[in-house]
Amino acid sequence: RDNTLANIGRIDNWGLITLTGDWTNNSSTNAFINSSPGTTEFMGAAQTITGTTTTNFYNLTLSGSGIKTLNINTVAEGTLALNDRELATQGNWMHVTNPSTLAITRSGALNSAPVQGFVSSTGLGRLRRNTNSTGTYLFPVGSSLNTPRFRPVALKPTSAAANTFAVRFVNNDPTLDGFHITLKDANIGNVNPYWYQKINSLVGTTDPDVTLYFDNVIDNIPALPSTIMTQWAWNAPPIQWRALSTVVLGG
Repeated sequence: RDNTLANIGRIDNWGLITLTGDWTNNSSTNAFINSSPGTTEFMGAAQTITGTTTTNFYNLTLSGSGIKTLNINTVAEGTLALNDRELATQGNWMHVTNPSTLAITRSGALNSAPVQGFVSSTGLGRLRRNTNSTGTYLFPVGSSLNTPRFRPVALKPTSAAANTFAVRFVNNDPTLDGFHITLKDANIGNVNPYWYQKINSLVGTTDPDVTLYFDNVIDNIPALPSTIMTQWAWNAPPIQWRALSTVVLGG
């Protein structure tokens, strides 16, 4: 059944709350008392997190069946356990504020089949992570639209300063979004027409090392080391795709 929090209601969760229906936060608070280290598990079929106020879960776990969908920005202060579920943020963000590299877990393998345990987004939606180390932070992003794909991104900050990064996997030709694949440096070959990643630095000034995963067969991307990582250069003419570096790891 649906679960709705109203007025100024707050929950002090030191254990496990299991939900089989949707979650609605219509209170004036972020729902959970700060730092109450409990887990909220969405274990039903297709479920939605919605309401008028952002919910700050501590540990958020997805299980059961179906897609779990965000109709509002959502926070996990401790861990986000995707298991084998898709978390569809739509145009919203899912923000994991715990800066541990282990704050996001999933049960699927890093290869593309089956596509499971990932975050999908559209528009301005993103998966956000806080970082404070030079460890590797996995952003398990993908899409069940068009050809289902799991295309994670790994960011390795070059310093242990506090940063917030955001990633969205876009499962369509970049040209459809105004990033024309025919506009490119002369020294690069064909730009991938199937998908691309949006990677943003929201807080901090640290440059991360970027690792992209892909499927050479499904994506028809040449085998390493001939593949070149490119970036849409919008802030200096000419506006086009430019070569960055060789890809450091393929799927």
